[in-house]
Amino acid sequence: MATLKNISHQAVLQAVTEFDNLGREAFLKRYDFEMATDDFLLLNGSRYDSKAIMGAAHGYEFPSVGPLSHKVFSGGKDTVGTKLRSLGFAITYPTAYWAFCANPKYYRIRDAIRNLTVDHWTIRKGSQPHAGDLALIWKSKYNEGNAGVVAFAKILGAPEIKDDYHNPFWIDTDKARTPEPRVPLRYIVPDKLPVWDDNPKIGADLGELSVAKAKGGTFFKVTKAQWQKLSTFFDLESSMLGQSVSWSNDGDIDPNDELELHRSSYDSLPETEGEAVVKSRKGQGKFRQALIDYWNQCAVTGLAEVPLLKASHIKAWCYSDNAERLDPFNGLLLCPNLDALFDRGYISFGDDGALLRSGSMDSETCEKLGVTGDERLANVDDRHLEYLRFHRQFHTFH
Repeated sequence: MATLKNISHQAVLQAVTEFDNLGREAFLKRYDFEMATDDFLLLNGSRYDSKAIMGAAHGYEFPSVGPLSHKVFSGGKDTVGTKLRSLGFAITYPTAYWAFCANPKYYRIRDAIRNLTVDHWTIRKGSQPHAGDLALIWKSKYNEGNAGVVAFAKILGAPEIKDDYHNPFWIDTDKARTPEPRVPLRYIVPDKLPVWDDNPKIGADLGELSVAKAKGGTFFKVTKAQWQKLSTFFDLESSMLGQSVSWSNDGDIDPNDELELHRSSYDSLPETEGEAVVKSRKGQGKFRQALIDYWNQCAVTGLAEVPLLKASHIKAWCYSDNAERLDPFNGLLLCPNLDALFDRGYISFGDDGALLRSGSMDSETCEKLGVTGDERLANVDDRHLEYLRFHRQFHTFH
């Protein structure tokens, strides 16, 4: 939308300040917006209705024109979200569901599933899948006789224009050579797969999918209701636990997948520095040793059994540049239960080091994990603060 193009970072901050001063209900009423249910602007640990903020920001940027009406906005992900991200703001999206169709005439999908840690899937221009979205992988019939689900996948990052020529499973190498929007994903294969469209138990539901009805194409939407039926039939939760995979949209990606996904960012570094960056993702090497030297024990509990402690990034490895990935002030040395809670956003820490508990973690769970809410970091340096604020903002702590 051209009307969003020239809105500045400062105008958005002015709209956020007004939101804070008026409160959400009064702000939305003033600008005639409904409460958002999906995409939000994240700032300083708070969530803001992104379309309403941009509507108000337009009024600050162009006083003679005034704010934008809700009628102007049609797609938060592809317009408002894109603009806010370009201005340096963090956006949270609901999980979306997709179906990716592979034609065995062009691509050896079964071999790719068995052999690739990270695959890059071609999508339509303008489509905006996000990290944490979920997909089923559909094999079309061609001359192999069967069509159906051969895998599921978690999307690991945003689409990029790139070729896929290094991928050995392309039959049609012209398609591999062509730079196109491709999204990185990791395959997951539950025990029941493959399941074909003539399956007596789930075939009727598979037949209702857009990918099953289509005569061509590689990229289709799946409704939440359709995904829930598939999830129940394939027992996806158990499959994911068995393969150490989380479907949650929290950036919790297997370290090996993440290293592969971001390889271009460190492959060009000098060998010793590149190795240090790789090891930092796995909680090893110089990064871990620097945290041990700084904390000497669990940063919260004082547990001194160092072999048991985890070297955890505060600002997640995937969102950090290489300098931040190696910065010891972007790390905490934590006992395993606190590391898991911190990594998944169930706890965070204030600028004073006080432990903050997420509202999604009930008191019974806290009690069983030994988290009272009175804990705090033993030694907070000013250089920790920017990273701690990022963690609170990302996980929407107020």
